[in-house]
Amino acid sequence: MGCTSSSTFELQKHDNRDGSGNASNKCQVDLVSACLRMLDFLQEVEEHPCLYTNRRILAEAIRRYETIWLPIVAKSSEKDGQALAAPLDVEWVWHCHMLCPSAGVQGDLNAAQVPFHELLPRQGPAWQEALKRGQLLWEQAAPNEPFDITAQLKQAPLVEDVVGSSNVNSRISYDLAAAAGRQMAFHYQVAVMPHYRDKRFLTIAADRYVGKFLELKRRHPNQFFAPSYDIDCVWHTHQLHPRAYIADTTRLCGSVMDHDDSVNDRSEGSKLTSSWERTQQTWHKEFGDSICQAGGMYRGEFTLQERQLQPQMLAVLRDLPCSGPRWKQEVKITPSWPRNDHMEVPWLHRKDARAAEGSQPGPPSLHRYSRLCDGSASSLAGHVAHGIGAQKQVFSFIEVVAAGNGTTLPIATAHTIGQDQLPREQSVQSASNSPCLRAKELALLLRVGGQDVAVLMGSWEGFQAPVRGVKGIPGDKSSKRKGVKGQKGTTGKPGELKVRLFSLRTGKKCNLAAAGNVLGSATAAMRGIGSVLEGALGMCCGPDSVAAAMSRAKPIMPSLFSFDCSELKIEGVDGKVEVNLADSTIRPLSAALVGPASTAVAYLMALALATLHVSLQPRIQPAEPTSSASLYPGWMVEQRKFPL
Repeated sequence: MGCTSSSTFELQKHDNRDGSGNASNKCQVDLVSACLRMLDFLQEVEEHPCLYTNRRILAEAIRRYETIWLPIVAKSSEKDGQALAAPLDVEWVWHCHMLCPSAGVQGDLNAAQVPFHELLPRQGPAWQEALKRGQLLWEQAAPNEPFDITAQLKQAPLVEDVVGSSNVNSRISYDLAAAAGRQMAFHYQVAVMPHYRDKRFLTIAADRYVGKFLELKRRHPNQFFAPSYDIDCVWHTHQLHPRAYIADTTRLCGSVMDHDDSVNDRSEGSKLTSSWERTQQTWHKEFGDSICQAGGMYRGEFTLQERQLQPQMLAVLRDLPCSGPRWKQEVKITPSWPRNDHMEVPWLHRKDARAAEGSQPGPPSLHRYSRLCDGSASSLAGHVAHGIGAQKQVFSFIEVVAAGNGTTLPIATAHTIGQDQLPREQSVQSASNSPCLRAKELALLLRVGGQDVAVLMGSWEGFQAPVRGVKGIPGDKSSKRKGVKGQKGTTGKPGELKVRLFSLRTGKKCNLAAAGNVLGSATAAMRGIGSVLEGALGMCCGPDSVAAAMSRAKPIMPSLFSFDCSELKIEGVDGKVEVNLADSTIRPLSAALVGPASTAVAYLMALALATLHVSLQPRIQPAEPTSSASLYPGWMVEQRKFPL
């Protein structure tokens, strides 16, 4: 369960830069350390995705959990107090069961049977000892049942139906298989972006959960409140220590606080949407600030339908034609694509466009289509869209598809993200290990093969609007009138696009080098401050004016960028590449053979850099708007002269 996105974010005041907080003083669990352990476990499950939606695997896991593991824990944990580690599939079922206290703690299991369990670090001597004890007791209880089935989990498909029922006599009424499926979406919300592993970010989240969210429930015990995802992450962690959770929430809230992650319908008027609106209002009324937290909000729905297409997208990437070491390809504008079945998939990168389509009629979206050409075949096509979202925010998305192979799967995509998904630098302990959004920056989330791989952030720096000079007034000796000195005008400065690229695979900033704007011969044509300003401001000029000279001069050029694809740590993507926004080309900078997927990633990067340029470059309203008037005077980059 989470919340919808919001454009309002407030950073709570915390002096604990080292990551220490107040939540640990009120709970029996070190919530920050436990959150990190939960995220490690979620990542391990993510590597065995059959545990989300394979009904056959889940049915067997539920049987093993109920008939073998729970009796083992009931007999042993109270006696010796030693930690026990369960098999991965069994641990996963337990995880899902405890996330609904009314079913797990108070329903299917009575208080005496609630297993004493805590999240353990999933490596090191303590984990190995717990795993050894768990396996020994398992083999004693069920000698014919294998303990470790991870090899089977690795081979199992993502989706598979169960034949018959291996769980007919189960006493567990809660739908654990459905609960497991919902955790796939939760993983995407909290376990992908690196700031969720930052101790300061988690400390703030834990303090918000204990000090405000639980307090909100204490003050309004009959209300259903929806948390932000940073709070929900801590809430999940707390519940995975069931005995501590019962004691803590009973003491802090007056009763055991229930959790229902089946409430995930975000349509207008739904329980989640109305509850989230009420939560925001009540939170602000009680505490005077906002529940919305930069980096802790809803990231969009990563659907099972899109997840199932991941292997196909990766296969298309691998099968792209290989480019030689001297390839150079040009981006050319093309007509729009025809609609196809793949466009009906609820793609994550199109989330803002879908929301805009479902809202009240507004400004139409702007779409541009292109192909990447090397003079012979066109193996890749691109689609860039800009629009106004349902919450009046500007959005963009980018798609790169393999052309001519019978599919239009978006093998590489990008879409705008903001402070809903990216934290501020003040809210993390190490800004170098997390992509943090700075003031006036725009960010794009880059995805390859249906997986988040990087965040590209950009800002426009160095822009200065021209200031018109004021002509002086000469003095008059005969009338003894003193002259008035004129004021010198200033020319406009175009500024330039500054970018940062952060790899989500390595957790580090990538080396993305940029060359500045090229002024060409335009500067030499500008003679006289007054004429320069008249041309820049769109005022009427004669045939020998700067405006005429500018039309003959070489235009101001957009930037040139280079980066090393291998820093993204994507299989089959390597080599240094140059993106030239001026001549709309990409080319390799290394002599080695460029991997087949590298071209697609370079194309995506080119479209992403161009999108940032288009979105961030300042515009100047012409003095007399006409159909041919430009928002970009001659001393700036005239965007329509550059196809990319």
